[in-house]
Amino acid sequence: MDIDGLDDDKVVTQTGERFNLHPLLLEDVLNTDHRPKVEEYQDTLFVVVKMLSLDEETGGIQNEQVSFVLGKGYLLSFQDKPGDILDPIRDRIRHKLGRVRKSGADYLLYALLDVIVDNYFLSSRNWASALRPWNGK
Repeated sequence: MDIDGLDDDKVVTQTGERFNLHPLLLEDVLNTDHRPKVEEYQDTLFVVVKMLSLDEETGGIQNEQVSFVLGKGYLLSFQDKPGDILDPIRDRIRHKLGRVRKSGADYLLYALLDVIVDNYFLSSRNWASALRPWNGK
């Protein structure tokens, strides 16, 4: 389950009730100023990461917190904005392509984290290119 938009606390609370999530975990989902971390809660694994991107208008670095909750047979993801670097994984799921559709929730978490980390390298190359004109100044 992929939840975009954390403006509505009610959706997060209802999801927490449905999946019996710890109240502190839900607080962490709604507080988007966390550093990346991994925590165990009861029978779930909670993962917080930052997705990085280059702001085309300002040239600055943007980051968005993405929270994952891995439980037995399910993966929940929470993020503030819709549309991101995870769309290729979503497309593979929708079109039943590749291993991600046939494997468990743990593999899906791995695949999503892999895309986010791979994007760090792509983003750093883009930032280096964007900074190159200022190197001589």
